[in-house]
Amino acid sequence: MVFGLFKKKKSKISIVPPPPSGDLPSFPSPQELDDFLQKDKTSLKFPELPELPEPSMPQSAPHLKFNRPASTAKSAKSDDSPVFLKADSFQAVLGDINDLRARLEKSNRMIARLEEVHDSQNHLLHNWHETLKDFHEKLLFVDEILFKR
Repeated sequence: MVFGLFKKKKSKISIVPPPPSGDLPSFPSPQELDDFLQKDKTSLKFPELPELPEPSMPQSAPHLKFNRPASTAKSAKSDDSPVFLKADSFQAVLGDINDLRARLEKSNRMIARLEEVHDSQNHLLHNWHETLKDFHEKLLFVDEILFKR
């Protein structure tokens, strides 16, 4: 009764019916298509677009002043010329810089942790080496005592 809800559904296979018989549209041959496209290209005439005036910047837009470093200046202007940015793009740049700072701090913490693990492994390896060295010396001593006679 209730378990009928959880049974696997039988899938129905739908068969696509054949196309109707009758008049099918005829398609042009590749040569006819090329001829039509060449003829159509030469007959196209585009209207002349009117000249638009240059857009002017609004005077009330907030501007931020930055001094550009001499190495990044592209023109021969003086280094004291201000660089204007929109407030939203400035906020986006600040967000990107803060994101980079966070990633850099995270990378530095990861490197510090890797160095700690590396130092710990070196310390353990050195202890293991010293233990093996001590064991080797004791084996040589026992060997010398047993086989001396």
